[in-house]
Amino acid sequence: MNFSIGERFGLLELVPKQGSFVTWKLIEELKGNLSPDVEEIKSCGIKQLDSGQISWGNDTNKDIEIPEIILETIVAEIKKLDASGSLQSHHVSLYGKLVEVEGPSSEDSS
Repeated sequence: MNFSIGERFGLLELVPKQGSFVTWKLIEELKGNLSPDVEEIKSCGIKQLDSGQISWGNDTNKDIEIPEIILETIVAEIKKLDASGSLQSHHVSLYGKLVEVEGPSSEDSS
């Protein structure tokens, strides 16, 4: 799935903070894939402001595969944020990509 720089930073917030040894290896690999590399930092003008926020000039998309076991946790977290009214603007496009594409659950069909 393609993610913009902003979406990738948003995903980094949602990636599980703990897990088993196996999931931890997957989490570390995913975090590396989501993070911009040196070339992308230069070409997109990514920098950290004094306030701690991150800014960039040019945006690029990157195709990233999220392992199903990690994706389930991320989707659960973003749904939890939505249910509590805690979604922030940088979560909205992720919600559209990750939650709305799920479609109706099997529980809804009777």
